Amino acid sequence: MRHSVIFLVSSLKGVNTGIGGHYRSIKEISDLLSSELDVDVLTWGDVPSPVFDGDPRYRHIHTCSPFSPIGIHGLRKAVRHIIDGRSERRVTLVTVGWMFSCISALAATGLQVTHVHLKPGGDAARHPRLLAGISVAVFHLKDYDVYRQLEPNRHMALVPGRVTPPAFDQEYLGKATVPDRGPGRVAIATVMRIASDKRRPAMMLHRALSHMTSPAIAERISFTHLGTVQDEALLRDIQSIQIPFPRYMVSDAASTESGPKYLHSQDVFVGIGRGVMEAMSLGKPSFIPVDGPDGIPAICAVTGANWKTFLRENFTHRTAYSELLEAGEMIRLEEAIGNSAMLERLGKECLVVYEENLSPRASLDSWLAFLGSEHPAATRFDTARRLSYLTGIELKRLARRLISAVKQPSLRSQGQ
Repeated sequence: MRHSVIFLVSSLKGVNTGIGGHYRSIKEISDLLSSELDVDVLTWGDVPSPVFDGDPRYRHIHTCSPFSPIGIHGLRKAVRHIIDGRSERRVTLVTVGWMFSCISALAATGLQVTHVHLKPGGDAARHPRLLAGISVAVFHLKDYDVYRQLEPNRHMALVPGRVTPPAFDQEYLGKATVPDRGPGRVAIATVMRIASDKRRPAMMLHRALSHMTSPAIAERISFTHLGTVQDEALLRDIQSIQIPFPRYMVSDAASTESGPKYLHSQDVFVGIGRGVMEAMSLGKPSFIPVDGPDGIPAICAVTGANWKTFLRENFTHRTAYSELLEAGEMIRLEEAIGNSAMLERLGKECLVVYEENLSPRASLDSWLAFLGSEHPAATRFDTARRLSYLTGIELKRLARRLISAVKQPSLRSQGQ
């Protein structure tokens, strides 16, 4: 019997608008799995994901307000209709997400299919108890530990490979804004949305760059920040940070799609998450901002010695500086600039780490083993646990709103 896999993920205006990195991860994973399985991708919400434009496997379920019992029932009905069209196949439904994963998981409750969940990158798992009794695949080690500790016998898979090397697009590069780096300068770039959920890493990165005041370093750097602007206040805060070398802010509404192509024009990548792995796949020296020991953010290289430490936090700013020291090799950006031999070595190490551990092909066997396994269905008790936990979250949210509503008139009266 042919095996059919359906990915189900939210796509909401004002939250991720269907363009976050994990949508591209799902697309690349579905491309890879399509050689072995029948794969479809469904999004639900008020806006379709442009990442899947033109993909015949993609369908969007328009839902105005799924955050209610009626909305969840409507979503479940739409998903069931699609599943019923695959009655002659073995179907595995893979719900995806972290912020709104509870909605997809609840919509899957009661469907006569195998249900598993993919927790993508981003912050550590929020409300992991909402996935009680469900098998889980994760991109990075910290989430793996979170879910494993809650349910030691849970069926799990670590599948970090989700990035293919960005294609070289001469036509795009010919039209893109690629600043003239100037003679003798190393072109450094980050690809990061200027959005509220990226405030901390973005500010850390620009603060760290502002402290590279040594003329020997500043004279060798040209820096570009490419990203769509979703938070004007954050953009102003970034621009208020003075940097002692040329900095170019390039706004690109399609940066999640064009950003990887842009990396071909750069020498070094500095950033977080998926962008780090894309740069590694091209053999670019890759650096990540973390909290330094002196209160000043440090920009540290990914190396063959520390990549697993970075992987634990999904190659992000949440990685602890002390753990990088324990991993062995610590190379900061200011040490590597001006040392072409070191940058070349770091680029080669990144490429080897990517090919052996982080490419989709490296995770294919893990995916096939995970999807091909027998996954016990969640029990009624598990479902009751999820519903009671969700009810508790909603009650707390309503209580906060009520308290806020009570306080507001009181504050206004004090002002009078």
